[in-house]
Amino acid sequence: MPGTVRLAVSLMLIIAVVQIAGVSLGFMAADEMRAEVENAFSANERFGADDVNAKVRESLIGGIVLTGLLSGLWGWMAVKYRSGRRWARITGTILFGLFTALWVLSLGLLNGEPPPGSLDPGEHMLIATPAANAGMWVLALLIVVLSWTPSADRHFRRVRRP
Repeated sequence: MPGTVRLAVSLMLIIAVVQIAGVSLGFMAADEMRAEVENAFSANERFGADDVNAKVRESLIGGIVLTGLLSGLWGWMAVKYRSGRRWARITGTILFGLFTALWVLSLGLLNGEPPPGSLDPGEHMLIATPAANAGMWVLALLIVVLSWTPSADRHFRRVRRP
């Protein structure tokens, strides 16, 4: 396996691990999320403490599920890249394009603000999240570039025995 593919695979696994580690930020911000939900729904008399706890719990569980799916996808793609699957390189490039489009769209629509009705995990998260997304985007771009180098191309084009 060429060094470019080895580096791309390593970067995929690093992203998967960093995403899993990032879930802890949601748990650290749970008290802040709780306070923000309470403030957001303070005018609604029917929205009690149980409802606040349910909203925070839903947010944390959603983050865990999404992170698990994304980390699993990165790990699976790393395995397929390593084994030289041609479709994996194309799929990875398409997924990078989708991630880029969604990220740019969210930046343009949100202008740095969380979507209406979402749980804002605190000011420190608003700083960390765009920086984390930018870092992930740079690593994903590097993975795509490494995947289409001539040495990687030979790795993905080699003939496979059944």
